[in-house]
Amino acid sequence: MRSIVEACDQFWTHASALLYGIGFYLGCVAALAPHVALLIPAVFLLFPCLIPGNYRLRIRLGLALATAAVSYLYVSSLVQFPTVSSVKLSGTAELEICDIAPAVRYGQVVHKIKLNLLSFKSDNGSCLARNIPCTWI
Repeated sequence: MRSIVEACDQFWTHASALLYGIGFYLGCVAALAPHVALLIPAVFLLFPCLIPGNYRLRIRLGLALATAAVSYLYVSSLVQFPTVSSVKLSGTAELEICDIAPAVRYGQVVHKIKLNLLSFKSDNGSCLARNIPCTWI
């Protein structure tokens, strides 16, 4: 068991950016689409913390968890997906056009438009969606 902890410590010493990147990715994915499957990489990262002895590894993994928590809070405050309802919605959308380019689809030339839905407000004034990138062909 001790050799596993030492191997993890040595690996995360040389690949600390990977550790923090995985923490950031897990936080973003948890904010956008929470699922039980996210526990698998989280348990993989936290397993060496359960073994007593190596405090440097615990500090690194704690920083990775802090990175995951910060990215979760940032993404959940920045992106809001609309809730799907059976009632037809009408309102005002604010769009930002990022790119317009010709594309070939089924042998025909069409225009591919990349845009960001900055906000969508329903007629009653409530904001239903914010900061959603989309592509329209």
